[in-house]
Amino acid sequence: MESYWVQTTTRPSFLKLEKDLDTDVCIIGAGITGIMTAYMLLNSGLKICVNCK
Repeated sequence: MESYWVQTTTRPSFLKLEKDLDTDVCIIGAGITGIMTAYMLLNSGLKICVNCK
């Protein structure tokens, strides 16, 4: 059984990364925990990268 969110939305597509990034933290996973962690680290002044695949 899929969640209502999965059934009623389409996943966005993003361009492939074409160059290196300069970040302090890379978070693997864009679930609620990954997004909240990124949000809190970003608010503390760090440069964040979130990988959702």
